[in-house]
Amino acid sequence: IGIDSDGHLRDAHHRLTASVEFGVSFPSLIVWGLSPSTYQVVDRGLIRSYSDILGLPPQVSEPLRLATSIATSNNRPSSADCQLYIDIGLASTLEAIVKFCPTARKIVSSSPIKLAAAITIMTGGDADYVLEQYRALVLSDYDKMSQASKSFTRQIASNTVTAQNGNGTRDLLARGIIVFDKDRKDITKIQVS
Repeated sequence: IGIDSDGHLRDAHHRLTASVEFGVSFPSLIVWGLSPSTYQVVDRGLIRSYSDILGLPPQVSEPLRLATSIATSNNRPSSADCQLYIDIGLASTLEAIVKFCPTARKIVSSSPIKLAAAITIMTGGDADYVLEQYRALVLSDYDKMSQASKSFTRQIASNTVTAQNGNGTRDLLARGIIVFDKDRKDITKIQVS
């Protein structure tokens, strides 16, 4: 059982959960004072997700990982790298977006689109507008979509937009930033170069 210097449980989650569920105790070695970064290399037989490492739901941890990956040019950034973006409020902004519209839908609720919404809000964009457009996209509520959002959904329907590779991810992020820009709400064609 591993507990880090901040008092967080870092190893034995499953064993301790099973112990509680079945009401059975077991002898075990307990190690206190581990470095918080130790968790990244404990039990490497099963790769820990960013959700596991950061203690955040996947709907938040994956866009956070994407932001960190782009910023650091590293496809597998460390939790310490991600912590910077947690500290500046990206995780809490993503949590607010997910709380506002917890429904998921292919492409429009993907990490790049959530990240585009969060970036827009954090850089001074109209949060109410961003949340409204995000929800309209995810729920396919065409009556509440701006022209830009409708254009984006047409591009998705015609398979012009995909998230199949790294370039697709960045393309989606760029398109999302355009969609959530209230000053560009009336555009009828989204082009990214």
